[in-house]
Amino acid sequence: MNMNTNRIVSLRLVTAIRFLPALALAVLSAGLLTGCLSRNYYVDPKPARVSFEDLPMVKSPKPVQLIFDVYNETGPFPEATRKLAPAVLDVVTFSGLFSSIAKVGSDNMPRLQLVITEAPLPGPGEPSNQPAPQGVSMNLPGTAGGVVYTLSGTYTPAGKVPVKKVYNHAIHVATPKGPRPEGAKRMRAMSAVDDIVGQMTLTFLRDLQKAGAL
Repeated sequence: MNMNTNRIVSLRLVTAIRFLPALALAVLSAGLLTGCLSRNYYVDPKPARVSFEDLPMVKSPKPVQLIFDVYNETGPFPEATRKLAPAVLDVVTFSGLFSSIAKVGSDNMPRLQLVITEAPLPGPGEPSNQPAPQGVSMNLPGTAGGVVYTLSGTYTPAGKVPVKKVYNHAIHVATPKGPRPEGAKRMRAMSAVDDIVGQMTLTFLRDLQKAGAL
């Protein structure tokens, strides 16, 4: 088993026991489940998928300060931040891109700041005061509403200009007898949020590498 595979297996073992409370918070805050966590969901098929294998190993990784927060439509969502922070930490740790990860940094330490916001995804025929998020499927067949997640990532190397990226992703609520959307992964709530958070974090880390920021 190679190093990348070890990272993936270890991450799955660690996060599997953490996401059920976080999922209830994240999805219930958007008013989707009305208390039922047994419904099915589709992870939006539009954003390109990434994996740990898309992250080349770093020869001389450096320490980084990690800052993470979650917001919903009403503002800061500290309870979700506390629940999701360990899983985000796992993704950054198992990426192998940094020698160590600190909560409190110094002036000469790079800083990785991740902010996730969530908002309801309108269902077919429902009015929306917000424009369609870039990179997210709207009115996906076989679904009715969902949650849009936006990751705003900022990486600030010591003494250099920050690198900023924004990513959108979504979880769609599956209708009982609707068609299966082409290319969409059908999941339970717990697995869906696991997938969303991991995908956006990994995509940001991959793009930082491609930009030569790491």
